[in-house]
Amino acid sequence: MDVLQNRPEEISKNWGWFLALGILLMALGVLAISFSVYSTMVTIFMLGMLLLIAGLGQCVLAIRAPQWSGFFLNLLSGLLAMVLGYLFMQTTGVSAMTITLLMAAYFMVSGLFKIFTAATHRFHQWGWMLGNGITTLLLGILLWAQWPLSGLWAIGLFLGIDLVLVGGAWMIIAISLKRLYTGHTGGKLAHP
Repeated sequence: MDVLQNRPEEISKNWGWFLALGILLMALGVLAISFSVYSTMVTIFMLGMLLLIAGLGQCVLAIRAPQWSGFFLNLLSGLLAMVLGYLFMQTTGVSAMTITLLMAAYFMVSGLFKIFTAATHRFHQWGWMLGNGITTLLLGILLWAQWPLSGLWAIGLFLGIDLVLVGGAWMIIAISLKRLYTGHTGGKLAHP
């Protein structure tokens, strides 16, 4: 807990804010899971908007510095980002299905690589990588087997699961900070 070494009392007595953040993130995660199709569409739309804005910024930079040796690459990259962003915003369903198919392929290849690496090298704690590889491979197979329908819910589901896990982590941090702050000292910082 390097963060606590700088101002431990100040951070520890604000444990309630950390807890509130954790609860908020968990609630948003449950909502994202419950409405995974909507979460997927909103996520893809926002990704498209960000790509459009980033591409526009790149094009402006390229036009403002035309003597730069990377002018054409920067301009083309910006135009591509703008077109991709526009397409994501206009066709969220198709974009979500495409991204999900790419995720399925990535998970299957990544899972196979982890399984192969763990089985052939047998390094210390290799079983964890083997388990991770099997899980990743199965996830990729499940996404692919359910495709194109998985494209409508997978991204929102993954986002929701991530929010729940991050929210849970913040709640654990908050409880640890509360114990550190209130532990047997009547509100003074308790040193471990």
